[in-house]
Amino acid sequence: MKAVMVEGFGPIEDAVVRDIPDPAPGPGDVLIAMKAADVNFPDILVMEGAYQVKPPLPFSPGKAGAGVVEAVGAGATRFKPGDRVAVEVEYGAYAEKLVAAENLCYPLPKGISFNDAAALSLVYQT
Repeated sequence: MKAVMVEGFGPIEDAVVRDIPDPAPGPGDVLIAMKAADVNFPDILVMEGAYQVKPPLPFSPGKAGAGVVEAVGAGATRFKPGDRVAVEVEYGAYAEKLVAAENLCYPLPKGISFNDAAALSLVYQT
């Protein structure tokens, strides 16, 4: 899968697109095929290494987005493959696929687009 990757903390222009292995959901997780992600001020700070959360390098940034559940891990019961969800994570949303704890996901009504849903979580809250 393709993902925006930060290989060293610095300006957003240093981020690169790489092919990386598909993630797999662990217990209590869902695997989401991402359809949209938003860009927030904290995303830029994380990429620069100036945010309170500093992911281990390399990492894919992105704190929020929306997509379709592809698979669920053992014990995950809130969602099933095919469900539309919005998600808010510390990082990882700028990738074609994202693994997130199911409690970080929200069901997405059919009337809301993936783009709108991606912007509703963190952007709307701030």
